[in-house]
Order: sequence, then C-alpha cells, then structure tokens
Amino acid sequence: MLHLVTGENTYQAEQEVRSIARASKGEVRWVSGDTLTPDGLADILMGVSLFASSEVTVLTHVGDTPTIWEKLGEWAERVDPGKTIIVWEPKPDKRTRAYKSLAAHAQVHICPLWTDRQDGLAREWLAKRARESGVKLSPGHVASMVSRATRPTDAPGISVIDQRQLHNALTALSVVDDITDDAIAATMPALPAENIFHLLTYAVERDVASVQRMLAELRATDDAHRTFALIAGQWFQLMSLALVPAGSAESLGIKPYAARSLSGLVRQVNRAQLRDLTQLCADIDAGMKLSQFEPWDGVERFLLGIALR
Repeated sequence: MLHLVTGENTYQAEQEVRSIARASKGEVRWVSGDTLTPDGLADILMGVSLFASSEVTVLTHVGDTPTIWEKLGEWAERVDPGKTIIVWEPKPDKRTRAYKSLAAHAQVHICPLWTDRQDGLAREWLAKRARESGVKLSPGHVASMVSRATRPTDAPGISVIDQRQLHNALTALSVVDDITDDAIAATMPALPAENIFHLLTYAVERDVASVQRMLAELRATDDAHRTFALIAGQWFQLMSLALVPAGSAESLGIKPYAARSLSGLVRQVNRAQLRDLTQLCADIDAGMKLSQFEPWDGVERFLLGIALR
C-alpha cells in the first residue's frame, strides 16, 4: 500500500506515519530521497523482499531530487501491494505529473498547519494533551502557550499555530513542579511578532534609545524585509483601531488580545500623525521594493519617524 503524507504540520504528519506503521505491525525504515538512485527506488517500490509483508518504508525529501521524484510518480501504480510505503513530502509541487500520479494511486494524508482562526481547536487539543500527560495548565496558561506558538506567514493577515512547538513545550513542562508564566516563557521564547510589538510600543512612546537598542539586536538576527512587514502590519492595525468606533476590532479581523494591546498606543497618536506616518510607511515600502536604500535604513527611518513625530 502506498501512502502520501503532505502538509507542513510536522507533528501531525509524524503521528500519521506512526499510525500507519502500527496498523502494518512492521518495523520502520527511513530512506532519504537524496540517497536514492532510480534502481534503489525501483527495488523499494517493486523489488522482492523478505520483509515485504511487514516492513514499513518511509521516503523523505524525495521532491528534492527531480529525477527520483519523477520516477516515483511514474512507478506509483506499480507498487507491490504487499508493501507499506509512505512518501512524506510536506510541500509537494502539485503542478507536477509525479504529484498527480501519486495522488491518484496512493492514500493521501493531508496535515496542514492550524491557522489563528483555529486557536479554539488548538487550545482544546493542548488542554486535553496536558490532562493526559498529568500537566496542570490553567486556561490562562493554555491561551498563553497557543499565543506563543502562533507566528505570522508571508500571506497578509494569516498566522499559523505550530503544533510541534506546543507538544515540545508540554514535554518540557511535564518535569516542572510549579507551572508559572515564567516557566512557560522559558520553554517558549517570545516570537518575532511579540518583539515587533515591543519595538512599535517604544516608537509610539518616543523611547528612541530603546528603539535603537532593539533595532541593533534585530539587525544581527532577522531579515529587514520581514521585520518591516511585521511592523507595517501592526501599524495598520493600530491605524484601523484609531479610525473605527470602540468595540469594532473584531469586525476588522483584529483579535481581542491584539486590540487590547494596541488600544493604549492608539490614544498617543492623533489623526494628522496617523495620516503622515501611514504615507511614510507606504513610501518606504515602495522604496524598499525598488532597492532605493538599504532595507534596514528604511526600517529605522519609519520607526524614528514615529518616535520623533
């Protein structure tokens, strides 16, 4: 039986692989696609083996080698039905003939990352796993952990929840006698979006020294374009909150926690400043895309524009 496991939720994908292996009652053999030759792949898929009825072969990174990926698609319909073969490919190119052939001849298991719109599902899962593991988490702890496991994506307005990070943090907390906010923070360091919020807060509060200190740290560890995108995203949320009636955050797609965090900043920026700074943000964004200046200079210019308004 041929299985195709896809999706970027590596925790769920790993659980799927284990479930298939348990059902097959066989030992698992992992084979990386970059070590395979066409002959080696043919032997795995169709060759005679003493372990054909029990061994489970997991093929990973097959898509990284085009010739092997193409052969896998070509031979998918010829896989020995007595074998259990799992192809684990998080982000296969669905436009390829190989993918279409695999999808047609394999049992497909899709493991997508949870989005921030599924935070309720994530909290429910985490609370259940904590109970099963004997870890005492309060509802506040659960909410905090899910928030820390949430990160932005390249798609505007879309964030994802890292289920593996939640699992790993829960494992770490299982040896802690007294679970506190500090213990959670130690096992789940602040995500870039949280650092960006602090950076924006310093700028709005005109704390130039702190802005420059954080920028120096980010220059050494992060990407300027990514940092600017996160700052701009939070700035536009702040602007939106300033221009709509109180209590309208949810209709704008802004989460209550983010709205509460930004509300204190909204009162410190007047409408004229909002207009001028939003135009500055747009101008810097356009300049960065045209490579008119160093990206980090653009990030600093916008933040200092806010701080020195």
